[in-house]
Amino acid sequence: MLRLEGKVQSVITRDPRTDKEGKTHDGYSQVQLLVEELLDNDQVRYGIQTMTTARPDDFRKLEGQTVAVPVRVYVKGGSIAFTMPAASAPQVVNQRTGASAG
Repeated sequence: MLRLEGKVQSVITRDPRTDKEGKTHDGYSQVQLLVEELLDNDQVRYGIQTMTTARPDDFRKLEGQTVAVPVRVYVKGGSIAFTMPAASAPQVVNQRTGASAG
């Protein structure tokens, strides 16, 4: 399993809803991480990675901190996307050494 590191930017909660056809959709929570992508020319490109999480409160406590989470990678609409296993908890990363603190 891969590990994704990023700074917790926000946690979004979507309430359950019913669409026009009367179909009910469950609510869910997502976390947004600010991630760094190292380019071939050694420059860094920053981006937001949004993932569904079953543990929104764990991420809310860590807003503004850099964390690492185990992820699976898949392709969505021609782009790379990530998903976290439901039981995955974020680990705070020591920004000086890159080591997980916990």
